[in-house]
Order: sequence, then structure tokens, then C-alpha cells
Amino acid sequence: MNKKEKIKIICKHCEKNVFLRPGRAKVQQFCSHKCALIFNGKQRRTGIIKECLICKTEIYVGRFDKIKKFCSRECVNKSGLSINTGRTRFKKRQIPWNKGLKGVYGTSMKGKTYEEMHGDKKAKELKEVIALRFHKENHPCWKDGISYEDYDINFDFKLKHKIKKRDKYRCQICNNNPTNIDLHVHHIDYNKKNSNKNNLITLCNSCHPKTNKNREYWEWQLKIFMNLHHNAQHIINWERETKGGKN
Repeated sequence: MNKKEKIKIICKHCEKNVFLRPGRAKVQQFCSHKCALIFNGKQRRTGIIKECLICKTEIYVGRFDKIKKFCSRECVNKSGLSINTGRTRFKKRQIPWNKGLKGVYGTSMKGKTYEEMHGDKKAKELKEVIALRFHKENHPCWKDGISYEDYDINFDFKLKHKIKKRDKYRCQICNNNPTNIDLHVHHIDYNKKNSNKNNLITLCNSCHPKTNKNREYWEWQLKIFMNLHHNAQHIINWERETKGGKN
């Protein structure tokens, strides 16, 4: 057989006659890529085929999209009904309706107060509702009002300065070295009356709020850290004393 001779095959989808070379004819079963996609798509489909209520054209409806009754938006507009056609994606070069908007109210309401958005009367009602929703026992972080308790008398500026100096002005969780204003002194056992040096630790303003959640874990973790720190400091002091005795 001459290599230039072609073999005739019939397309499985459109039943069109196609002439191909012998090597290609053994593999190819369709006349084009489009026919292959349509044929394979029909084989895999699990939905049903309906007719459009307006133009009566056949439309494929998937098993999870049984509400679809029209083939296009034009048919929906002609029917006068507002029914989802099943097409949720934007077309090419079509600008989405929410482009450039951010948040519920968009850019027009950004940076405005409740009074500017809803008026004085409505804003006052909303603020009262929000205040009651997060008032005392209703707040998720409520701990029987322990935040209103007074601190120990010894817990003053001098003690805080000593603790920060002991920890080398570093946060003991993230090991950052922020400014002195951003450093806090935290009670490990969450008891404001216990101002023992072993119960106090230096934290930054980013890590300190983390300790308000899952308190049992943080108390256990910081106690272990303080024990290791105390033992290490004890060893350093012992080494200094021994070296001083030898000299």
C-alpha cells in the first residue's frame, strides 16, 4: 500500500466520511475535536434533556440543576419570569456588578458612622442591641468580671521594670524586641493578687491577647518555660560563684 493512500472512516458523532492516513485511521474515530467533545460529553452525562419553554430548543439539565427551564437570558426576559438559567459565570469582557465594591455597603458607605448610614434614631437602636448582645454574661470572653478586680499593691511600675529587665526587654513567646510601650507584664496563673516574680512574664502587645483564650494551655506552657528559665539562671549563678571562688 502506498503511504499517500488514505483510508475512509465514518465519524461516530456526525457520521461524516473522513479520509485519513493508515496510521491515523487506527486511532482517530471522529472528524474533528468538536465532535469528539460532544460525543464523549453525551456519554458521560447523567442529567436529562428538556425543551426551552419559549423557543423549544433542546437544553441539557444536570441532576443538580433541575430548576433550569430556559436556554438563554433572552428567553427568560421574554417569559417575564426571573428564573435562574443555571449560568453563573460572567461572559468575556462583561464587567461584574460587584467590581470595586468591598463589604456589605460597598465604597459608598466606607468609613461612615451608624448615624450617617441609618440616621440618629436607627443608629441609637442598633447600638443598644449590639451593647446588649455582648454585655457581661453574653460576651464569649466573660469570666465572672475578673477584669474589674484590682491588682496587688506590689504590682507597680518598679516591679514591671524589673521583670522586663530580667527578660531582657523581649517577648517570651515570639522573642521580639519591641519598644518599652509595647511590652506588657502578664500574670501566668491569671491571679492579679499573685505578684511573685516567678508568676510574672514579659509579653508583647501581639502575644498578650492570645493568652486570654485557651488559658489552661498557656498557663501550663508558661509555667514550664519559667521553670526552665529559673533552672538555667540558677546554673549560671552557680558557675559564676565557682569561678569567683577559684580566683
